[in-house]
Amino acid sequence: MVKAAVVIALSLVLALLGCRRETEYYYADIHGLIKDSASHSGINNIIVDIYDYNPDNNMSGRLHGSDTTETRDGASGYYEISHVCYGSNRGILLIGVAVDSMKNPAYKSIKTLQPVANSVETMPDVYITRK
Repeated sequence: MVKAAVVIALSLVLALLGCRRETEYYYADIHGLIKDSASHSGINNIIVDIYDYNPDNNMSGRLHGSDTTETRDGASGYYEISHVCYGSNRGILLIGVAVDSMKNPAYKSIKTLQPVANSVETMPDVYITRK
């Protein structure tokens, strides 16, 4: 359900922009933290899904990949995904970051759209709530 909603939202936004010129795709290596909304501490072993645009299929939304959070450089809840297509010179400089309760049964699902502007981007912390 989370995947379908994010893919549909990304596809609709892109469809509204239309074609204007030769397309140049933008890619980023992204990383961020998943935190507990009550304790504000990072949470390890959470599966994070990253949604981006598929440059091989008219920039339709897709599940780019998943990562399991871990402790890195002393910070718990760290995730990282490389070569994420966050848009093109036509627009849509966003990606989706989602935590699905089907993959993480102790937590409620959440999906966020995050702006991206650089080739290496730190996402805002995503806070998730226990069921």
